[in-house]
Amino acid sequence: MAVTLAHLGVDVKFISCIGNDEWGRFSLENYDAADVDRSLVAVRDDVGTSTCVIMVDASSERTILVPARGTASDHLRPSDLPAFPDHPVTLLMSGLAIPADETGRSADDLSASLPEGSINYFDPNLRLSPEAITPEVRERYQRLANRADVMLAGEAEIDVLGLKRQPGQVLVRKGGIAGSWIVTDEGTTHIPALAMDVVNATGAGDAYAATFVAARLYGYDIQEAGELATVGGGLAVTYPSAQAAFTWRDVLSSHHEFHRRSTP
Repeated sequence: MAVTLAHLGVDVKFISCIGNDEWGRFSLENYDAADVDRSLVAVRDDVGTSTCVIMVDASSERTILVPARGTASDHLRPSDLPAFPDHPVTLLMSGLAIPADETGRSADDLSASLPEGSINYFDPNLRLSPEAITPEVRERYQRLANRADVMLAGEAEIDVLGLKRQPGQVLVRKGGIAGSWIVTDEGTTHIPALAMDVVNATGAGDAYAATFVAARLYGYDIQEAGELATVGGGLAVTYPSAQAAFTWRDVLSSHHEFHRRSTP
């Protein structure tokens, strides 16, 4: 999501933890190439960089092998967290490594310490099987989701984690090819998905979230942000790489086709 935001023209600082190894160095080079500020990326000598293997078959179906527990992304420490400035910030948090105790506690501290007036986006990005979710992990996800101003979550994540929209909160329910639903205190709006030629659907949800945040930063309202995010997610599936390098200009140039190309 950080790289996609940077491609969309947003100034990004990435908070994460990697190992001092080949994959870690590759990651740093990738952040540099995308112009992501990685000064807040902690580098550990005692653990390896977290990797995720994604196999895509000829029909674009995916098999995802999630990172092993105990790798670097599980070891983000409270001492790695930034001292926030006095002015509001925008935080987009992915919950991929939230189940790990050390990173989970750090994520808790981070979301609880945002300056007043900040905007907090949370995407659970759940990669655990339902039977692997302990009550403590479920409560952590719920706590982080409840603090968010905007929660971007898939249907299965909402059901498995027992997530509920809080009063005043924006809930974006991501439904893949069924589209998305934006739920606010005023009601629910359905935004249909775009009919695209799928090459690789990996990262489409992350692209959706990143484009939504970029749109809000650029001053678009919630409905427009949802439409633009749908375009971003649609563009992402047309790339062979999970890190689609589309720009904000690409999103805007495709947005005018939204209603014509959207599915019923």
